[in-house]
Amino acid sequence: ARFPLFFPEKRPFFLENAGVFSAGTPQAVDLFFTRRIGIDTLGNPVPILGGGRLTGRVGKSTLGALQIFTEGARGTSATSFSVARVSRELSARSRIGAIAVQRITSADDDHNRTFGVDGRIGAGEAWTIDWWGAKTETPKRLGNDLGYSARAGYQTRDWNNSVRIVDVGEDFNPEVGFLNRLGGYRFYDLAVMRLVRKSEWKWLRQWNPHVNYRGYFDRQNFYQSGQVHLDVTEVELADGGKFGPEVNVFHEGLKTPFTIAKGVTLPVGDYDWTSIGLDWTTNPSSPFSLVLRGDFGPFYNGTKNGGNTTITFRKGASFSSSLLVDYNDVRLTQGKFVRTLIGTRFGYFFTPKIFVQSLMQFNNQARVWTANARFGWLQTANTGLYVVFNDGEQADNFFRWTRPQSRSVVVKYSRQLGTGQ
Repeated sequence: ARFPLFFPEKRPFFLENAGVFSAGTPQAVDLFFTRRIGIDTLGNPVPILGGGRLTGRVGKSTLGALQIFTEGARGTSATSFSVARVSRELSARSRIGAIAVQRITSADDDHNRTFGVDGRIGAGEAWTIDWWGAKTETPKRLGNDLGYSARAGYQTRDWNNSVRIVDVGEDFNPEVGFLNRLGGYRFYDLAVMRLVRKSEWKWLRQWNPHVNYRGYFDRQNFYQSGQVHLDVTEVELADGGKFGPEVNVFHEGLKTPFTIAKGVTLPVGDYDWTSIGLDWTTNPSSPFSLVLRGDFGPFYNGTKNGGNTTITFRKGASFSSSLLVDYNDVRLTQGKFVRTLIGTRFGYFFTPKIFVQSLMQFNNQARVWTANARFGWLQTANTGLYVVFNDGEQADNFFRWTRPQSRSVVVKYSRQLGTGQ
């Protein structure tokens, strides 16, 4: 991939009370990201020796502390991960917080630290200002290791507008976080949306014409990536469905050749193109529902046509299943390729507290089939028994596996000892 990819956390221990430790800009500059613990850079599991987590509230303050120890992986030393987080409510729409994150091993000069402050200011009923600032500490990285973000949002019954800037230094390095682009950058985001309601149109819930711009520039002001998104026809239907053709204008600047697929490498240069998109969602509460996304037209110096669709079937509150198919046919001057992703989900609730869930996926470019199955028997406050099975296989297609990659079984049981009054 040209830039780091964000994969959401799925492990129950780290998902519980995850919001307490959230700081930064989600999926762009996360000052703390739990997938950096117990998973190496290739996505392989690293054994966790032990640790603990403590969260709670004291008056208007929310506190969190996390300490985890992992084994060494591939010749590295055992690692200690420490996180401390505090946030305090100032009013109904305002708060301030601080976070400190550390990764350290027994090896000399092998550590990384992140220190950050963040907050939100609610001004009147419509304006909200979100901000954060952070500094990292990494041996031998002595350049600009600061990062900050500021976002102003204006939201009323008729408007939903926002503007954001993110600035990241070339040596800003939150190793126990997530940074979507390395080497430093500035990011600008501007969005304007009008919300239109027509009470006389019973079939229409809301019409949302909108436009937004996003742009990335490196520390030398080189225009890395940009997108103008224009959608003047997006409508939300009374039954919960959505529909919205759109136009997207893209820019990508390559300072080095980019291998976009096996055997297909784009040369250095600036690329600009305009494509057509289509979003369509049917009533999500009906037994059968459909989510469709299509993209058609130019792509870099060629074309890309395809999209994805998710078909969902539900039967009452007990059973749900879905099929995801993502298909893109890309044809460039340097070559062509097809990307396919197939996924299935199943869930069955015997009772509201006893359930089984599964997820299976196949990626044709990585030639990998993965599966996750989970059994849960809940008690109260998300406590109870979990049994999780994970399987990864090298595969030629969704039904033909060639050899195992990794398998694991995890059993977790938690119980609340006191109710508190």
